[in-house]
Amino acid sequence: MKSVEKIVKIAEQMGGVARALPAKLSPMLAKAGTSEDLTREGVAFELKFDGARAIVSVSAGSVSIRFRGGSDVAVDFPEVVEKVKELDAVLDGELVSYDERGLPSFAKLAPRLHGGPGGEASFVVFDVLAIGGVDVRHLRWEHRRQLLEALALAAGDGVLVPSVVFDNGQALYAWACERGLEGVMVKERASQYRLGDRSSAWLKVKPTEESDFVVVGFTRGEGTRKTLGALDIATFDERGTLNVCGKVGSGLSEASIEALLPILEAWAIDACAAEGELERAPSGRTFVQPRLTVRVRYQSRTLDGRLRFPTFVGISKALPEDCVDGT
Repeated sequence: MKSVEKIVKIAEQMGGVARALPAKLSPMLAKAGTSEDLTREGVAFELKFDGARAIVSVSAGSVSIRFRGGSDVAVDFPEVVEKVKELDAVLDGELVSYDERGLPSFAKLAPRLHGGPGGEASFVVFDVLAIGGVDVRHLRWEHRRQLLEALALAAGDGVLVPSVVFDNGQALYAWACERGLEGVMVKERASQYRLGDRSSAWLKVKPTEESDFVVVGFTRGEGTRKTLGALDIATFDERGTLNVCGKVGSGLSEASIEALLPILEAWAIDACAAEGELERAPSGRTFVQPRLTVRVRYQSRTLDGRLRFPTFVGISKALPEDCVDGT
């Protein structure tokens, strides 16, 4: 592609170096940020896409799509291969599927990640590591961004690049929250691309929700968590039926476990009081009466109501023994 050759020359003028990249390419990672980071100076703000992180390498028409674990899934995403096969670049981004509203939906993409049917995938690119054999990782983010925008223009609809906001991270974050998106990335405009590094040069500011959920069981853990590894949690639907919505183990401290365990063991029963499929419990599971509610913070829900990235916050209240409607 002649237009890419022009971009390669621009990359060299910026200070890019003609050299091979390392054989293993682990993407640069971000640390968790806060709302205060949305007012920082010297940064750029991007939407955070709810997809599967991947590094796409294209050379002489050969395409690899590698997840963070290193597996090449190009054969599973032929529509992405078709769109990028004319490029000569190494790109960092997300495989994304969209819902009926045109918004990123991990639930639509998830079946594809396991070889099943799901939504059509696009590749949303937010960084470039090399173009035409020229390594640009050491260039400033804002210079790599210029190269990426030029590459996207040359590639037509083959490369989707998220818009960038330079002066109002709070407005972008509010827009993302209103639409149930993953949040906002905050990137230092002078930052280099560091393979595998979880750097404060990149921050992710995510919206979260908190709700009360009914404990319907607990699983055994390993090591110091042998007594209680995670809580099986459920919630009542509009019919008053209790439905499983996953389990939560993150955030459980030793003090929380000591407080919860004697209560839950005293309420042990033979079968689950909630409907729905429970997650695996390799070390064992105990079902309990649905009498205890706990506060859980989570990012979002899947299409079947499961919590994504749940974190235990604390005990809410004990329900009366004859409670059947969750109020």
